[in-house]
Amino acid sequence: MGPPSSVVCDLVVVSMITLLILFSIFSVAFILHFHQKTRKYHLLRDFNSLWPVRLLLVVSALLFSVSELLRLTRFRRGNPNRFPILPVLSVFHRVGLCKIYIVASQGLFQPAFFITLLFLLNASLRKPDYEEHTLLRALTLLLFSCLPLFLLQTLFVFFSERVLLWLGGQGMLVDFLRRHSHAALAAGEGEGQPRDHYVLCAYPIFSTLLLALFGALYVVCFVVVCWRTVELVINRALRFRVYGLAFAVLSAIPAQAACLLLSVFWDPNEVIFNLLSTVAFVSVLICALVGEGILVIRPIVDSLAVGG
Repeated sequence: MGPPSSVVCDLVVVSMITLLILFSIFSVAFILHFHQKTRKYHLLRDFNSLWPVRLLLVVSALLFSVSELLRLTRFRRGNPNRFPILPVLSVFHRVGLCKIYIVASQGLFQPAFFITLLFLLNASLRKPDYEEHTLLRALTLLLFSCLPLFLLQTLFVFFSERVLLWLGGQGMLVDFLRRHSHAALAAGEGEGQPRDHYVLCAYPIFSTLLLALFGALYVVCFVVVCWRTVELVINRALRFRVYGLAFAVLSAIPAQAACLLLSVFWDPNEVIFNLLSTVAFVSVLICALVGEGILVIRPIVDSLAVGG
């Protein structure tokens, strides 16, 4: 099952993931409902050009949150009694899932969410365009922003160990720099009972530094776009929404980077590591909830009110 210290943290993570899944389902239903209304009421069409990008924001947040399940030992272990649908994996395959989790979460889903969020915020300053053109611009921005990060994360996670050994690095130094997982022997339920290995996911320092660098560059771009948005917005309520979004983003990114960088100095089976990894995930997940509420739900509600 994993160390006892992770039980409470895992429960918090699963609860937050469930909350985001339910809110995302509601957001998707709201987007599709509004899109259906625009086909009947021509006055609403000018407010609907961003609906595919809003869907992209919700889906990327959803994938980011669900990918966190790969980090939890209980889901990767595939216990046939608790999770009969999941296969029982070997230690080697569980370590592989930790690597896939890091690359998918930090190299693809999370950057995609933040880039889409920035696109939607910046799109509020532009005149409405055709849905196809808006989606194409968003996908192009995602491709050029996320592909380099995804490739670099893949390189660091899957090949950095070989490079370090080839350069003559020692065993302990190599383990510290590339540590993506930690295998330990679980205690048996009773004397003479067979014991199994559990695998805990960690965060390699190269990947964490790369994510922190992305966060630093993103914060600069986000502040510039927020400043331009606030200068053009006259409505006080809209300003408060921009301030709320800015507070969520500018709190989540540094908090996650600090927690993940600090987690490198503890083993994944220690309490402090579980607390740091949980805070890092929850901070971004709360930002995702705020982003969906401000950039998806509220604009649709305002558009429906304007449309009568």
